[in-house]
Amino acid sequence: LLKAVTVIGLETASRGMTEADLAKQILSWVEYGLTSDYPFVRESALHGFIYLMQSMTLDPLKPVVQMMSSIDYSNLIWSASFRIMEEPLQVSFKNTLIQRTCEAFTVMNISPHLLPVVTSGIEALALHSTSFLPQFLQLVSGCFKMYATISSTFIYALRILIVCVFKEESDPRRASAQKFEPILEELYNVYV
Repeated sequence: LLKAVTVIGLETASRGMTEADLAKQILSWVEYGLTSDYPFVRESALHGFIYLMQSMTLDPLKPVVQMMSSIDYSNLIWSASFRIMEEPLQVSFKNTLIQRTCEAFTVMNISPHLLPVVTSGIEALALHSTSFLPQFLQLVSGCFKMYATISSTFIYALRILIVCVFKEESDPRRASAQKFEPILEELYNVYV
């Protein structure tokens, strides 16, 4: 069903439905599929949802992602999203998800169980491609600047910085040292 909705488009599939009703319908399909007793149904539901997420931006799906209250579901959604970002079908999906990831990481009331999941996803993307490093270094710098208000993300931001430095320092010329100086100054300011 999810692949069919993706192919014909949400506008066609949701005639007469509000965006909230459509989000609830998609959520019920995903929940039903992922909680099925049959492995084939669970796998098909996951493939369908990944296909749906991969083919569009997250704006219409934002209510679905926000409705996920279960830790397992939210971890699964974030993990699948990060995997899709490695090889997205559309650049807009990648850009939107990077923006949402950075927003989620700096929100004061982010769930404590999501921080390790989001951090691991960011680390995997940073190791996958250096094209992600500028956004993630900006995220780290922002976390260090906002340490006084959001101290819970500090250790995770430090993990991301270490991965970014590791990925960038694979350059034998070591020409990237200047890139990290402002971030290291922010880190120093945390301890002063």
